[in-house]
Amino acid sequence: MMDEKFSVSPVYQWTLETGRAEGMAIGEARGIAIGEARGEAQAKARTIAQMRQRVVEIVIEHFPSLVGLANEIVALINDPDLLLDLIIKLAQAQSLEEAQELLLTARPTR
Repeated sequence: MMDEKFSVSPVYQWTLETGRAEGMAIGEARGIAIGEARGEAQAKARTIAQMRQRVVEIVIEHFPSLVGLANEIVALINDPDLLLDLIIKLAQAQSLEEAQELLLTARPTR
C-alpha cells in the first residue's frame, strides 16, 4: 500500500522521467561515440588498403619481378605514413636493386 502511494507521487514520477531522459542521453552519446570510432577505423582501413594497392601498382609498372615481395611486405604495414613514404620512394627508384632494398627496409620489425 505504501509503495502504491509512493509510485504515484509527482516527485517519484518526475525522478523516474528525469532518470530515463538522462539514461537515454547517455546511451545516445555512447552510441554516437562508438559509431564515430568505428567509422574512423573503417576509413583508416580503407586508406591503408588503397595505399597498399598503390605500392603494388607502382611495383607492377616498374619492377614486375618484385610483385610477390611487395605484396608480402605491404600486407604487414599498417602505418599510413610508412606506406606513403614507400610509395614516394618506389616511384623515384632508379633500379630493381634500389626498389628491392626499399621494400626490404620497409618491412616492419616485430
